[in-house]
Amino acid sequence: NFVLGSYDLRTALIFCYHLKKTAAESHRMLVEAYGEHALGKSQ
Repeated sequence: NFVLGSYDLRTALIFCYHLKKTAAESHRMLVEAYGEHALGKSQ
């Protein structure tokens, strides 16, 4: 099972930033990619 680490999360968020995604769009992308392992919106 893959566990999303802080380095992986940072890399994914930087990628989303470069794609000019909003926080909500970034969250949706992470949930789609990592499913239950994605962080909640409050984190």
